[in-house]
Amino acid sequence: MSKFDSFSKIGKYHLSNEIDNQDAFSTGSNDRFDAVVLADGVSSCKKGGEGAEITVETVKKIFLDNGDIIMKSDIKESTWAILSVLSKELEKRAAEDHEEVREYASTLAAVLIDRNTKTAFAMNLGDSMILGIKGLDINIVGMPCDSKNGIPSTITKLSNHFTNAIMLNSKDGAFKYDTFVLCSDGAWREMFHKGILRNNVKEMMIKRDFNGLRKYLKEKNTFDDCTFIALDTERENEWDKDSISNDLER
Repeated sequence: MSKFDSFSKIGKYHLSNEIDNQDAFSTGSNDRFDAVVLADGVSSCKKGGEGAEITVETVKKIFLDNGDIIMKSDIKESTWAILSVLSKELEKRAAEDHEEVREYASTLAAVLIDRNTKTAFAMNLGDSMILGIKGLDINIVGMPCDSKNGIPSTITKLSNHFTNAIMLNSKDGAFKYDTFVLCSDGAWREMFHKGILRNNVKEMMIKRDFNGLRKYLKEKNTFDDCTFIALDTERENEWDKDSISNDLER
């Protein structure tokens, strides 16, 4: 199994308004695939946090149940299929709650890795970010996307047009990236300065020092909810729940 690390804390806006953390994340594995998913509920929506929870659990299930199909299919077709299933789940919850589906909007970042073929599928929607690390190199795998009409979300009718999706094939029999880090905007905005990864954050990333990254983000007085989750293919350990930090103290 791969190793998962994560951190999530509520932002000062939600804290001051007595609103729960709207970020959600989920991880999962089976005998072949590892999946990691993060969603950031849109704060202006009444059910953004619930929408984020539905999003991460739905996409994780799609990944683990259909990993082989996703890895063999056209990227655009896979992305459309994933968003279609997700849309139905959000519409179902909205109908049950007698709410408008737009109230369940969230951003999305997700990575599926195939341990057999050393291949990874990554997708993100909205202002989330996915980073890939290999040795001393750190690259943006999923760039935050925006539009003149606002930040795309999981309930946007044409959301597939705003989705970044990529298939990362193996290189010399190994993963192109050994580690993936998914970040909500509350996290990556603290990790970057003027579009460049801060030196201290870069050093922590290269060392896979996620305890240090947790401490760094915890000390920041972030306006927005702040979450990262990392998937490290090099550390063959099962998920240790003690390594997960979820700082939701008020």
